[in-house]
Amino acid sequence: MNVRILFVTPFYPPDIGGIACHVSNLAKRLSKRHDVNVVACGSKYSFRKEKDLKIFELPSLSPPPYPYQTLSNLRIPFPVYLLTRILESMKFDILHVHGHHYPVTWIALKKCKRKPSVLTIHGMYSLAPRDLPGKAFEEIFNKTIFRSVLRNTSAVIGLTPTIADYAKKYAERSKPCYSIPNGVDVELYLNSLRKKSAYKSKFGLPQDKTVIVFSGRFALVKGILEMVEASRHVLRESEDVFFLFVGNGPLEEYVREAFKGLQNVKITGWIPSDVIHEVYIASDILVMPSRWEALPITLLEAMAAQLHIVATPVGGVPEVLMEYPYKTYIRGFSSESIADAIEETLNKASFEDNIGKQKAIAYVKEFDWANVTSKVENVYLGLTKT
Repeated sequence: MNVRILFVTPFYPPDIGGIACHVSNLAKRLSKRHDVNVVACGSKYSFRKEKDLKIFELPSLSPPPYPYQTLSNLRIPFPVYLLTRILESMKFDILHVHGHHYPVTWIALKKCKRKPSVLTIHGMYSLAPRDLPGKAFEEIFNKTIFRSVLRNTSAVIGLTPTIADYAKKYAERSKPCYSIPNGVDVELYLNSLRKKSAYKSKFGLPQDKTVIVFSGRFALVKGILEMVEASRHVLRESEDVFFLFVGNGPLEEYVREAFKGLQNVKITGWIPSDVIHEVYIASDILVMPSRWEALPITLLEAMAAQLHIVATPVGGVPEVLMEYPYKTYIRGFSSESIADAIEETLNKASFEDNIGKQKAIAYVKEFDWANVTSKVENVYLGLTKT
C-alpha cells in the first residue's frame, strides 16, 4: 500500500544532530515504497531533490541562548505564512512531525489537525536529573503546550519506552503511544570492521594505543568539562592511550585550550555522517559522560562498531545498553568518576571475546534501520486504515 507521507522537522541534513540524522534515514528508506516530502527549517527558502525525496527548506529564526543554551536551537519558521502555504499545497495521507519542543511542530499539527498525524518525541528533559538546566521550565511546558499539542496528534512515538510512557501522562487514554528507537545501518558497520587499521591511518590515529573517543556537542549537558579533566588525568597515568574529541559547540575554545601542548590528543570538528562509522571503527572505547540523553544515535553507532562503552546511566542509555556486553557505567558526574570508569575499562583483560562479539552483533541488529522503518511504517498503516 502506497502512503503519501509529509515529514515536518526543525532539522535536516546538512544540519547535524540526532533529529536530522533520524528524519533523513527514515525518509530515505520510506521513499523507496511511498511518496515522501520533507519540510524543514533552515536559513533560507529552497527546494531540492534527493532521489525520490523532495525537500522544502524554510527560513527560520533562533532566539538567543539565554537563559538556556539549547534555546538557540529552537528554530522558529519565519514568516509563518510560508509554512502554512506549503502545508496547504501538499497532498498527503500522514503528517509526521519531529520534536515536541519546536514551533514548526505546533504549527503543522494545528494547521493539519484533520489529517492523521504522528509525533516523534526525541527527548524529554522532564525525565532528566533534578539539577539539569531547563527541567523545571519543561515541566511547565508539558502541562500546557505539550498537552495541547497532543490533542492534535493521532499517535505518539517515543524513542525509548520511558519517553513513550511519559507521553501517556498527558495524552488522551485512547491515544496510541509507541516505543520505536533510533536506528543504525548495521550492515555498513559489519562490512567495515576489518578496516580498523586502515581507518586509524586515515584519521592519523596511532596503531599501538587504545583510542578513546568522545563524540558530541562541546556543551555542559554533555559533560565535556569533566571529560576534559578526566582525560588529562588518564593521560598523566598512562602512555598507552590516545584521546579523540569529535564535535564542536559553545565550549570548543575551552577544550582546545585545555589540551594545548599535550600529546596523544586530537580534536576534530564534526565528521560527516557518511564517514562517521570509520571514526568509531578506528576507535576502541566510547566515553559518553552526559548529564542527560534520550536515545543518542552515537550510542547505537558505537555498539555497531563493537566499542566498549563508558557512559553515565542517564535517560535512555541504560535501556539501550541493557543487553550490550561491552559497557562500564560512570558512577557520578565528576571528572574523578569519569577517570575511574575509563581506568576500570583499561584494566580489564580484554574488550572483546567471540561469545560477546556474537551477542553484540545479534543485539545491535534490533536497531537496524530496516527494523525501525518497518515499525514506523506499521504505525502509518494502522492510522490510514482507521
